[in-house]
Amino acid sequence: MRPVAVSGTRSGIGAGAGAVGGGLIGSTIGGDWRARTVGGVVGALAGGIAGAAIEEGVTRGDAMEFIIRDDSGATRSVIQTNELGLTVGERVLITQGDRVRLSRAGGAAPVGYGGGYGGGYGGGPIDARGGK
Repeated sequence: MRPVAVSGTRSGIGAGAGAVGGGLIGSTIGGDWRARTVGGVVGALAGGIAGAAIEEGVTRGDAMEFIIRDDSGATRSVIQTNELGLTVGERVLITQGDRVRLSRAGGAAPVGYGGGYGGGYGGGPIDARGGK
């Protein structure tokens, strides 16, 4: 396990939602149709910029990279938050749908897992069950 920083997304959803909201609010400013049109355009531009910044800020954060060795010996990396408090040496279940998620599994790690650490990131890639 090792901590990683997750950069924010720029999917366009925040910019689009901000532009629609800003355009609607901006179009209520002014008395005649020209002023409302200008207000809508300016509002849409400002809302799009603000929405994109908000989306990126909300989706940015800290997570953990888990290096997992499965029962067949293959390794894989999963990045997610550690709200479950998973620790090195713990057995995990990998659920794969549109996203890959780890969850706590019952039972002990297979014989031979855990213990010594090799090279790599400050002690080697360690899976969530303690293997190298």
